[in-house]
Amino acid sequence: MNLTQAQTEQLVSQIVTRLAERERRVHALLLPQLRAGLDTSVFLHHATLHLMLPDLAFIHQLAQFDTHCPAVVALNEAWSWGMKVHISLHRQLLPALPMTALRRLPLTFSDNQGLAIRLHASKVLSYRDIATLDPGWLLIASATLVTPLAQETLSARHIQLLRQE
Repeated sequence: MNLTQAQTEQLVSQIVTRLAERERRVHALLLPQLRAGLDTSVFLHHATLHLMLPDLAFIHQLAQFDTHCPAVVALNEAWSWGMKVHISLHRQLLPALPMTALRRLPLTFSDNQGLAIRLHASKVLSYRDIATLDPGWLLIASATLVTPLAQETLSARHIQLLRQE
């Protein structure tokens, strides 16, 4: 089957339009819905999966990549389809997050009010680490050294620093 140039251009235009629509779509769900599994249409029509307010037990299962947990398996499948995964959390869970394990996963986080949560795993927090950050939360280990300029910048940029014990 040979397509004319006009038909080829129209086909390419339709594909680009559908991909652009997919890129804007977010599929939001709760943990019970994720445990039940995801329909293939979610992967085809959405670029981002937003898991809202999961419990700490699930977060630990995710950090340990527990393949016996159906919700962890569903997230792995979403990643295999190229989806971005965003998790919104209650602020009360922030001190208990398994920061080191979660940092390795392709995830973004926010609190229940939409403020970004970032995980910082290195031993020193410098100005360079926070110079471009928007307001939100920054989780660091209790032993992390914060430089004076970084401390000043945190306040100026409205970034809440939370040390994990």
